[in-house]
Amino acid sequence: MTGHRCIQSRRASTQCLRRQRGIVLPVVIILMVVMSILAISGMDDTAMQERMAGNLRDRDIAFQGAESALREGEAWLQANAAAAAVNANISGVQAADWNGVAPAPTNTLSGLYASGSIVSLAADPAFYVGPPELLRVNPGETPPEFREVFPVISRSLGATNATVVILRSTFEPL
Repeated sequence: MTGHRCIQSRRASTQCLRRQRGIVLPVVIILMVVMSILAISGMDDTAMQERMAGNLRDRDIAFQGAESALREGEAWLQANAAAAAVNANISGVQAADWNGVAPAPTNTLSGLYASGSIVSLAADPAFYVGPPELLRVNPGETPPEFREVFPVISRSLGATNATVVILRSTFEPL
C-alpha cells in the first residue's frame, strides 16, 4: 500500500523517490558484463571451429591427391612391372616417413586440379613403386603358394606444406 500512497500526493511522491536505492543500474551492468563474456567466449569457439574445419579440408585435399597418385602408380605398374623390379625397397616404417625425394619418386602426378580451380595443392603428388615382394596366399597349406606383389607408395601435400598424407598399397599386376 505504500506505493499507492506515493502516487496520491506530490509530497509523498518525493519522499518515495528518496527511499529508492537505484538497484536497476547495477543489475543491468552485471547482466551486460555476463552477456559480454558469453559473446567473447562464443567468438573464440567459432574461431577454433573455423580453424578445425580448414585443417580438415586441407587434410582431405591431401588425401585425395595421395589417393589419385596411388591409383596412377598402380596403373603405371600395370604397364611397367619389369622396370619396377629394379627399384630399391622401402619397408613399412620407411614408407610412413617417405619424404618424396629419397628414393626418387617413380613419377609425379601433375595437373591434378585445373589451374582455375579453387582447390590447389602445395606440390604435385608423387608415387614410388618398389620391387616385388613374395606374398603367401595359402597360409598353413602345403605346398606353399606365393605371388609377387609390388608396394606402391604415394605422397601428397595439401593446400599448405603443413599437411602431408602418405598412402601405401600392395598391387599385383595382371
